[in-house]
Amino acid sequence: MLDRAVDRKAVVITEVTPFYGGEDLARLRDPWGNIWWLYTPAAEGEDAVPPWEGGSTYGLDSLDEALRAIANSADH
Repeated sequence: MLDRAVDRKAVVITEVTPFYGGEDLARLRDPWGNIWWLYTPAAEGEDAVPPWEGGSTYGLDSLDEALRAIANSADH
């Protein structure tokens, strides 16, 4: 599904990454500016460690970067 969205001009904000709760998460921004959060059962069937417990901050950082870019583009 993510590949099809990119083929239709969506931009990936967060690559598929393990998310706590037994899911994988990806985020994309469609050509109209909507941000979509996509979840699927975790490929490995394991829970990711949340950032506040020492896990990866990639999921938070990628969203923060995208939202800051949107805010900065709106200012100009």
